[in-house]
Amino acid sequence: MPASSLPEISIARHAVQAMLRHALDSLPAICCGLLAGSKSHVQSAMVVPDTAQVLSELQKKSSQWVGFYRSNSNPDDILSELDSTSFGKDGLLYLAISLDTDGRLDTRAYQLHDNNWREVPLVLEEDAVAA
Repeated sequence: MPASSLPEISIARHAVQAMLRHALDSLPAICCGLLAGSKSHVQSAMVVPDTAQVLSELQKKSSQWVGFYRSNSNPDDILSELDSTSFGKDGLLYLAISLDTDGRLDTRAYQLHDNNWREVPLVLEEDAVAA
């Protein structure tokens, strides 16, 4: 299924800022965390110490998390490591963060569909301004 036929995923600006801050603070190490929201919208990101803990949380049947993020120069590396059949959650999100892009954040989104990871369009949503 091509990315253009998949629904776009929106992400709150403050969630992107939290992930970027975590990635920069973790350099040169890889960072990871959990995503909260819905299958079509990421509302927040929570720092988690290691990938094993992230995967453990995501595999719980009662998990409130809709996905995870991880910094990596090559998102295909982590996709090849993940056994998509162990998640059993169609719609699970994976946000790949790359900092090797001349000082700017490059984020690619993937969603689990029929036990396959598919790249999906990612749209930044501005945070609401209090009146």
